[in-house]
Parts: sequence; C-alpha cells; structure tokens
Amino acid sequence: MTGGLSVFVASSQDTLPGNAVLPTSRMGQEPLDNPQETIHKQASEFLMSGTANDLYCDGSVSDSLYDMIRDDLFVDVNHSCVVVKGRLRENIAFWQNIGASNWLLRVIREGYCLPFVELPEVKFFQNHRSALCNAEFVSAEISKLLKSGALVEGSPADLLVCSPLGVAMNSSGKLRLIVDLRYVNQHLRSCKFKYEDIRTAADLFQKGDWFFKFEYTSGCHHVEIFPEHTKFLGCS
Repeated sequence: MTGGLSVFVASSQDTLPGNAVLPTSRMGQEPLDNPQETIHKQASEFLMSGTANDLYCDGSVSDSLYDMIRDDLFVDVNHSCVVVKGRLRENIAFWQNIGASNWLLRVIREGYCLPFVELPEVKFFQNHRSALCNAEFVSAEISKLLKSGALVEGSPADLLVCSPLGVAMNSSGKLRLIVDLRYVNQHLRSCKFKYEDIRTAADLFQKGDWFFKFEYTSGCHHVEIFPEHTKFLGCS
C-alpha cells in the first residue's frame, strides 16, 4: 500500500444481505436556522402526529397534499446526518429495566463481536471500478459517515483487512455506497433465520384494518463494533 492511502474503520454495524455494508443517513437534529427548515420541522410534526393520521383517514386531507408533505419531508431526510453512535450505551438502564438478555446488554456495553470461525489472513483489496467511477459520491458518503462516527480514520498499520468499496444503483437510479465484505464473511459463522411471511399477516389482520410502515434510517449505526474487531472492517 502507498504511504498516502487513507483508510477508514467501521465503528458501528450496518450489514445487508449480499455481504455488504451500507451507510445511511437521517435528518439531523440541529437547531433550525432558516424558515425552510422551520416549515419542514412543522410538517414533520404534523405528519407524524395522530392528528395528521386522523385527518387523512377521514378524508379531510387529500391524498395529494398528504403525499406532497411526506415526499418533501423525506427529501431532506436523505441529505442530513445525525449522530446515533453510543446512544444505546447511554441508555443501557432502559434495556436493563425491560429485562434484555445478558448477550444483548454485553453488545450494548462492549460492542458487537464478529462471530469468527477462524480469523482471516491479512488482506488489502483495491476498490471496485464502480467506486472509482463515482469518486465524488464516494467521498461525500465517507464524509457523512465520518461525521456520524460510523467510520473513523486510521492508518494501514491499524488494519488486518481492508475490504473494497463499491457503488450500487437501484432501479430508480439512486446510488448506494457499499463495503464488499465477502472475504470477511467467509470466516464468520453463518446464522440462518426466517422472516415472517404473508401467512403470518393473515393471522394478524382482519378486513378493514389499517397499517403503516416506517424505516429506522441509520438504525444499525446504533450498534457499535467490538473495538478489537474493527481491524477486520477497514476500507479505503
């Protein structure tokens, strides 16, 4: 590796199917400094309130207006950054009070330990072509992750594995930064699990029921990595 290489170490967990780590962002919680942010804050409070849901359900708010407020709000959600690292540990008393398992409490206190079957050999990979072709986007995403604390900057001497960065594009053309962790994953215990399916839903819902969906953006960034294992989660 060259002396001028900048390397980064994942300090929080965000894993996806397909052996990738995906950084995400959320709307910041900084004080609002301009009228546009004030409007968006008020729209957010209205949209998330019970009043908004009641008005929408009885037809007082049109579909188009409701969607306009929601879409305008969510545009800003993806352009800001909020620091969530360490929040679980700061509120560990809550998890103790609700009877969380010893394993979960240990993860909150000490960080998530990668379930190694065997330790990987030292490997430094070159970034994928997709990352090189979208260098400006990659730099911007890394900057967000550094600000949020999900990544920390280090040196090659700090790492045992430096995995390649890549950029994926979804069907709508949106770019997503990934860390290709296939090499590391080869050395981890595979833990299989099964999601609920439509048969479960059929037992829960009745005709006329309402439901909503939500997403914990940066949700996995709440879970920190056990410090001794961050050396296996480098990228450059």
